[in-house]
Amino acid sequence: DNFYIACGFTSGIAASGGAGRAMANWILEGDPGMDLWAFDLRRFGQPHTGLAYLRDSAIEAYSKYYAIAWPEEERSACRPLRRSPLYQTLADHGAV
Repeated sequence: DNFYIACGFTSGIAASGGAGRAMANWILEGDPGMDLWAFDLRRFGQPHTGLAYLRDSAIEAYSKYYAIAWPEEERSACRPLRRSPLYQTLADHGAV
């Protein structure tokens, strides 16, 4: 009860106004005034809790903050994090 956290922003200041408003509403009114699920730490699973994953993912995200997002572009940090049992078979046959 009465413990609030607002951290882990990609570049901090870009979201500070909205984050500050949501936190103030949450503390004073008991509700942030908007759906914050996209920012909830509990939405991440076990693969996202390792320090190496967090470091590499944060560095890549920060470095591409103002980059153009191209169709079908995928992030390269932390890949391949999870693989299906067919991964090596498909890779051996040239799948990408």
